[in-house]
Amino acid sequence: MKKTKGFLAAALTLSVALTAADAFAQTGPLGAVRARAAARNAARTGAVVPEMETVVPTQTPAAPARAAAPTKKSDGSEFVIPANATAEQLLAQAEALLSNEAVFETEEEYVVWVDKMLATNAKIADRVLSMKTTDETFLKAVSLKGQVLCYQASVDAAVLPKLKTYSDALQKNKRVQSLEEGRDAALAFSGVYLQAKVAEIVERGGTAQELKTAMKEVEAFVAAHPTAADMTTDLVVPVAIFAATVEDPTLPTAVWAPILKNLQAAGDADSLRALEGLEGALRFVELEGKTFEWFGRTADGKAFDPASVKGKVVLVDFWASWNESCADVHEQLAKLYKAYNKSGFEIVGYNLDGDAKAMQAYLAKTPLAWPMLTDLQAIAAKEKSLARYYGIDEVPTLILVGGDGKVAAADVDLETLLATLKVVFPDVEAPTLGTAAPAAAQSSPAATGAARQTVPAATGTARRTGTPATPGAAATGTRRPVGSAR
Repeated sequence: MKKTKGFLAAALTLSVALTAADAFAQTGPLGAVRARAAARNAARTGAVVPEMETVVPTQTPAAPARAAAPTKKSDGSEFVIPANATAEQLLAQAEALLSNEAVFETEEEYVVWVDKMLATNAKIADRVLSMKTTDETFLKAVSLKGQVLCYQASVDAAVLPKLKTYSDALQKNKRVQSLEEGRDAALAFSGVYLQAKVAEIVERGGTAQELKTAMKEVEAFVAAHPTAADMTTDLVVPVAIFAATVEDPTLPTAVWAPILKNLQAAGDADSLRALEGLEGALRFVELEGKTFEWFGRTADGKAFDPASVKGKVVLVDFWASWNESCADVHEQLAKLYKAYNKSGFEIVGYNLDGDAKAMQAYLAKTPLAWPMLTDLQAIAAKEKSLARYYGIDEVPTLILVGGDGKVAAADVDLETLLATLKVVFPDVEAPTLGTAAPAAAQSSPAATGAARQTVPAATGTARRTGTPATPGAAATGTRRPVGSAR
């Protein structure tokens, strides 16, 4: 989902409106929260944030991408809206704007172009919404206008009230509410507004009371729309960041307890799934320093034995064959495994492929020497999913467990992992790790610069850099809380 053209490229297809709204949360305010919180935490603790581990928000959107071989320089003609264009022609123009491949010589030039593009698409959406159209065309225009507001709000908090007004209007619009996809879009934009509002409070360093008031709105949203409650998992990260910033560890529990209670009381499948996702996300952000709970099954259905890794430094690798960056990470992990395995370092893989044949094909091409568990086998055995239990929704995600069985880093990068292994096993000759190149220009860099992808919905990440630990204890490393419902 977090591809180069991201949320804007999806604006014309209502079937992906919810996905696009989630993507906005990563490239918009929530993304900015994570990056700036990392810098604040580093400054407060005296830690150094490695350049490759810093996600820097820009004033430009994730789309449209600059093409590798741009065809022309913009002359502004693309912003001229024909007076007699049909609804279909107007939407085609909007889609062309979103897929722009013009060349931009400076960042400032690109920003100006994007502002004009958004303004033009807003006008197109309003024009189409004023016409007599089919439901499909109507819904595309609804989605287009909402997506424009979403992005504008992601770079300018002053637009947030407009996004709320629009989402409220969709909730009351009879035509929107008469269509299932329309109702879904209305909920999506309401959820995005709440995400953006909470993120804005965290980003500017607001007060605890402001955050609690905003979370009351989230609570009311969940109570009224439990089927859309899984959107709230993305808010676990900024709330946790805020709690750390104001040094109030009781805050997350205080604001989430009533929301969890509402979901439990609703009792339907969607609410319980959202409840599981929220519990997993909360469990993840509080994971460091706690004992890692082992469970899972191998590809042939055998139960994993925690005793097999007792006393070892263990890396838990959540991965999927469809993510190209996992292959990059595995190439580096193989070097670490070869160097440190005999000294007490273990890796346990946890595959999240939805098709067993895909995992088998990957392992046939890229054999991995360490134990491998699969989510599919846990599901087949009707047992708990280790991934859902810990709120894992992005791959690759690496969790480092110390020799004492406690989590050293909830989301460690390869450089921090290597630094830690050097301290724990000083007599071993350390290998040299290469830099894994990003598979695509995505918003959440993973270990050693590799791009991460969601499984399969959007998720949030935040980072806090620390230092390697002493042997036999839980190390502290780069922390990237992750939260979202799959």
